[in-house]
Amino acid sequence: MPSTLPSPLSLDFIDAQIKDLSAAPQILPKLQALIRDCNTNPDDIFTLIKLDQTLTTRVIKTSNSAFFAPKSRIDNIEDAVTYLGYDEVFRVITLVAFAKLMSGPLACYGLSAGELWEQSIATAVTLEVLAQAHDSATNTGYTIGLLHSIGMIFVNKHLLAMRSNKRFNLDEEPADLETDEVTTLGLSHADVAAHVLDRWKFPENVCEPVRFQLRPLECQTYGKTACLLNLAKDIGSKFISSGCRKFDAPEPDPIVVSLIGGSTEDYERTMDKVGTKLAMIDVLLQEL
Repeated sequence: MPSTLPSPLSLDFIDAQIKDLSAAPQILPKLQALIRDCNTNPDDIFTLIKLDQTLTTRVIKTSNSAFFAPKSRIDNIEDAVTYLGYDEVFRVITLVAFAKLMSGPLACYGLSAGELWEQSIATAVTLEVLAQAHDSATNTGYTIGLLHSIGMIFVNKHLLAMRSNKRFNLDEEPADLETDEVTTLGLSHADVAAHVLDRWKFPENVCEPVRFQLRPLECQTYGKTACLLNLAKDIGSKFISSGCRKFDAPEPDPIVVSLIGGSTEDYERTMDKVGTKLAMIDVLLQEL
């Protein structure tokens, strides 16, 4: 019979699961650092990508896609990166690295196959737009948004291993969800996500907003980013529930408006930018 009282989720279990994953995620923090450094030698980026043959192949394939439409065929990673540009290469690599891992069903959260991935992409694109509006590194915002929920995957793996039928309600208030997770497992999915990202050697400015995503006002180091992540999750969910990339959004909360820039027009411009970028991602995903 399935157990309804799972044992606590240990960091050792998480670390063991991490070791079973591909090496692709470990490339991302190094790539992110190289892209942000204006003194980076392009050869360092080429060499890093070449460490993973699958990523190399997919980047070259993407550079030749109808979406990017090069004038002549590209057949090496150097030309592919130069043609696409660093930010687009980073986006492609994150999508390739995490699509399979984050597309499965998560029974303990009531998510069917593809739902977590869809939510994560919407949050990533939204936080990228918000980061740009606040003069922050856009690829950092994109990374945080894409990976903020990755802890749920490890929680689900643990409960499956325990043969537990425990279910968490994502419609609960964040504080209530966190309490339920911590009471059951000893850790929240936000704690798990931050631990995983730390193990992959992502910097503190990525790990800490993820750790405090359920209680952003308590984040003393990167509180603004944690609040923007919370806002990005909310805006991203509106695009998912609407089922389209452009729609008439409801009147925003004044606090949301102040976080975005200060006016309803700023909010509307943000929604338009997010919708446009999501539409581009939709096309790109079909090419990958």
